[in-house]
Amino acid sequence: MIKKALLLLFIPLTGYSQVETTEGDQIGIISLIIGLAILLIVFMFLRNVFLWYWKVNDIVKNQEQTNRLLTSILRELEIKNNPIDNKNPDNI
Repeated sequence: MIKKALLLLFIPLTGYSQVETTEGDQIGIISLIIGLAILLIVFMFLRNVFLWYWKVNDIVKNQEQTNRLLTSILRELEIKNNPIDNKNPDNI
């Protein structure tokens, strides 16, 4: 599955890499670079669309908030259940 997806990504580049030009290899290399740039732009656009569709950014934000809340709850429980007064070093 992954191999097929990667193959589909590079199919547009094969046309650019096999272009025969009369002015040498520079046009072929420039075409390859342009093809890579177009592929990168399309990838970034589709990535943003997929992240928006599955709301990945919102999920990550909610998980970060949950982690902050759980950390604060843990701190409160540690303070409440700690029999030693951390402010007074004589109690150690």
